Amino acid sequence: MSQSKSLLTSYGWEPELFLSEPLVDLIPARVISVYGEYSKILTDSGERRGIPSGILLSSGNTLVTGDWILVREIEGDDLCIVERILPRKTLLKRSSPGKRNQSQAIASNIDLLLVIMGLDNDYSPRRIERYLFLAKISGAEVAIVLNKRDLCEDPEPKFAEIKKIAGEIPVILISALDPLQTESLMEFVRPGKTIAFLGSSGAGKSTIINSLLGTVIQKTNTLKASDGTGRHTTTHRELFLLPQGGILMDNPGIREVGLFSGGDENEIELIFPEIASAALDCRFRDCTHREEPGCAVQVAIKARAIQEERYASYRKLLKDCLLYTSPSPRD
Repeated sequence: MSQSKSLLTSYGWEPELFLSEPLVDLIPARVISVYGEYSKILTDSGERRGIPSGILLSSGNTLVTGDWILVREIEGDDLCIVERILPRKTLLKRSSPGKRNQSQAIASNIDLLLVIMGLDNDYSPRRIERYLFLAKISGAEVAIVLNKRDLCEDPEPKFAEIKKIAGEIPVILISALDPLQTESLMEFVRPGKTIAFLGSSGAGKSTIINSLLGTVIQKTNTLKASDGTGRHTTTHRELFLLPQGGILMDNPGIREVGLFSGGDENEIELIFPEIASAALDCRFRDCTHREEPGCAVQVAIKARAIQEERYASYRKLLKDCLLYTSPSPRD
């Protein structure tokens, strides 16, 4: 295998997964980052600049970091024309700002999403639930990293609270300022697999990336004294190759996670297993768990088997993502 091929493979290239037909006059590449009209891409020849073709632009499809693409090289130039976006095995998306019921692609072909949350003023169990929903509908695996244990006098109650929400999802408690603790995240790193970081500005994503890479790639900022939140250190998404194998992707901070209509109620219930379990005994097949007679979820809430805070968060996710339908009796 040639050196250039090894480089492309190290970024996760699997032709049998992404290609359904032989290449003709086109070469594969991966989008490393996107800067407006142009993108930084990786080909067999190394880093190049990419620009979408007219056909791709007219299709309405937009490039996102992590995309595998087919490009046409321009001889004597470092510019490549992006002709096709290959099928995405996973896709992280959120609601489009200012556009109701429309989604915005954030990043693609992620194997594992690490949800980062600080144990300072960033801490919010309800936001964790929303991050987990985004992760679930993306198709990627997910783990939770609770950062800044050094800033929390008693981190164990918060750790236990998130563990209860996470269920079987791994939860790791660290201080990103301690390289030995950050090193524990290497257990998730696999050659050719892409890990993305999702969390609020100031949660410590850039600090973790710098620690794992062993060099300062992403700038870090101090928190605002007024509320303890972070400034938007990362302004774009970019892939970084780890010396040990594996690819890291940083994402700009997302404090208020916007969701979009069209989600699957079953996917939401994956984040609320106690509600999904109780709902099996509801009288109506498509019970909305509000005021219907015979609602087992409401019975569980009154019996305190389901926390009211969890139920309120569940309802909010449904409101953001789904259109309610009239309930009908079970068959």
